[in-house]
Amino acid sequence: MNMYVSITLLGLISIDRYVKLQGVPSRQRFLSSKQSALTCGLLWIISILCITPLIALGGDQKPANLCFQYKHLHNAKWKAYINTAVVVLFWVVYGILVTSYWKIGAWLLKDSKNKPDFPNAAKYSRTARKSFFVLFLFTVCFVPYHLVRIFYIYTQITEVSCRWVQVVDKINELSLLLSAFNSCLDPVMYFVLCGSVRRVVLQALNKHLCVKTSAGSTSSSYDKGRNQREQHTHSDTSIM
Repeated sequence: MNMYVSITLLGLISIDRYVKLQGVPSRQRFLSSKQSALTCGLLWIISILCITPLIALGGDQKPANLCFQYKHLHNAKWKAYINTAVVVLFWVVYGILVTSYWKIGAWLLKDSKNKPDFPNAAKYSRTARKSFFVLFLFTVCFVPYHLVRIFYIYTQITEVSCRWVQVVDKINELSLLLSAFNSCLDPVMYFVLCGSVRRVVLQALNKHLCVKTSAGSTSSSYDKGRNQREQHTHSDTSIM
């Protein structure tokens, strides 16, 4: 549920950026701050309403000791229809993302080439490449899973040989792992693509290293002074 809410919000953000980039006087933003908050809340309410029946009502052939196993939905086809609607939602949002980011990147590249002497020309070019990179990562992480989901849902509500069920189930698990890998890539992407995030992280690391270095230096100075005092005391004792 969280994944699809995030994907839908990404689609809305891409529309907002595209509208803002076009500079339409009557529409500087796709949604105002208040509208954005209401939309976010509405998305979560709809998601909870959709996921509650899937959790509360059991399907058929569901062993009690397993969680993410393959399930036939011959007696609960309504679950397959909800899953299909979610897959359709993904492809709609994906189309919006591709259209918006592709147009944003193409516009920025064109503007940077047409105005090479413009102060922000190099910045526009970098931003365009970042837009294409974000779109590339999104495609790699989420498109394979939702391609497989079409066949996966089909096998759940139709009679398919066990061999094909096993093949689709394994491919579905692998593609799901790839989509989950996006969560690991997000911090790396923010660090590489966002200068402000990179500065904050580097400052925190430098501060941490400086504290450790300072603590190590203090400890070394203390040990050195202690050794000198012990040597001095030992010398005085020998003289006496």
